[in-house]
Amino acid sequence: MRRLVKGEKRNVAMTVERRTGEDFVIESAKYRVVDKENNAISSGDCTIDEKSVYFLFDAKDSGQYYAYFTVRILGLPKVIKDIVVVSVR
Repeated sequence: MRRLVKGEKRNVAMTVERRTGEDFVIESAKYRVVDKENNAISSGDCTIDEKSVYFLFDAKDSGQYYAYFTVRILGLPKVIKDIVVVSVR
């Protein structure tokens, strides 16, 4: 869980690793943020930084949010998905 203060802007990130240890290239990454009631807050393309992907989260309102990441690896059919919980006070 990431904790932010209301009004703060901070990167929310996910690191990708292969169980085999083989090298890979991230082809694309997207994010979608929803609140506790599953209302859409924001979405878009992530910034790719070698083996990590991230986006800038703008903590405008207090509450709990869920950041869903969808990552595609070049040459692999499998899509990687992850969730990061963000708590804003």
